[in-house]
Amino acid sequence: MPKDNFLTERRATITDVAREAGTGKTSISRYLNGETGVLSTDLRERIEEAIAKLDYRPNQMARGLKRGRNRLIGMLLADLTNP
Repeated sequence: MPKDNFLTERRATITDVAREAGTGKTSISRYLNGETGVLSTDLRERIEEAIAKLDYRPNQMARGLKRGRNRLIGMLLADLTNP
């Protein structure tokens, strides 16, 4: 199966972006978290190009789980039949 078809069937991951940019996941994570001062200009450009090419979008649910905040509210109801 060609690689391009494989990527269109699922969302791109940080690993995919790292592979495309020719760097490690740590550099991608730093870029996504705004720590761009520690990255070279060339590396930032490669990461930006890889993100655009793969249409990478961070998974907000995964970010919330990692940070311990997910912006979800739970609601318990004792009886749904009695308004």
